[in-house]
Amino acid sequence: MPIGTAFHDRTFPLCQSLNYREWSGYYTVSVYEVHHEHEYNAIRNAAALIDISPLYKYMITGADATRLVNRVITRDINKVKVGQVIYCCWCDEEGKVIDDGTISRLEENVYRWTAADPSLRWFQQNALGMDVSIEDISEQIAAVALQGPTSGKLLAKIVTDADVRNLKYFRVTSGKIAGVPVDISRTGYTGDLGYEVWMPWKDAVKVWDALTTAGREFDLHAAGMLALCVDVGTAQVGVLIAGRVLWVAGQTMVVAPYLSGTAPVRIDLSQASQDEYMRLKTGDSVTVMGIIPEEGDRVMATSIRDRS
Repeated sequence: MPIGTAFHDRTFPLCQSLNYREWSGYYTVSVYEVHHEHEYNAIRNAAALIDISPLYKYMITGADATRLVNRVITRDINKVKVGQVIYCCWCDEEGKVIDDGTISRLEENVYRWTAADPSLRWFQQNALGMDVSIEDISEQIAAVALQGPTSGKLLAKIVTDADVRNLKYFRVTSGKIAGVPVDISRTGYTGDLGYEVWMPWKDAVKVWDALTTAGREFDLHAAGMLALCVDVGTAQVGVLIAGRVLWVAGQTMVVAPYLSGTAPVRIDLSQASQDEYMRLKTGDSVTVMGIIPEEGDRVMATSIRDRS
């Protein structure tokens, strides 16, 4: 049975619809009101606060931490500087995507790794013989996504010990909110200005209260999953999510992460061979420019750019 996240004491009273979904064993609000319109408009026109605590979170440390990360993901972590975040995916031995997420390089050999699905076993299997520690911190770290055009001004008002105003895209810094130590990354899945705030699980409510109190000035609204990435926001801005945006029921779609440089892009509706994957990896270059739904539905023109 699902349980509440670190923010449940605050999100439950706000959820008028009682419309929840299960996410990694937690109750997650799908939509706070009967319809997601106000929540979506907050993302696009003001600021929205979204509980993303159910993400799986891992801390990778040790002399071989960088070596492990490079072995698992499809990007070159050696190009990533301390204080930088990347979006990436990791594949099985056939080149098919297992999962995707973000990796924050907090120190030279310290990484915080997020994932949608459990990945600890896969990381451990690839770490055999390495001097590396892999710690599942999913239940120790809570997180919220603060997304929308006024989100930066809101954070700048309440964050101490950090220069949020000059935080670049896909970078991370450390500071305090209401005296609570937090990491703040300029990341998100909405395609708008946005941040993700990472904090100790036990102090989550204190941070939520500080954000919502200061957020009144910036028209802050709590938003659920329906208005965020998995259903509306990402499809509109061209952010692809495995099994969501590009998916055809009843058919196997092979994921080729090298097509866009960063995003796992599903392009082949039949099961591809290893040779086909290698051809995509080393040869042809494909850019996803749009999604064409069934006849009668709307057509969305989108593009993907690596802005890191």
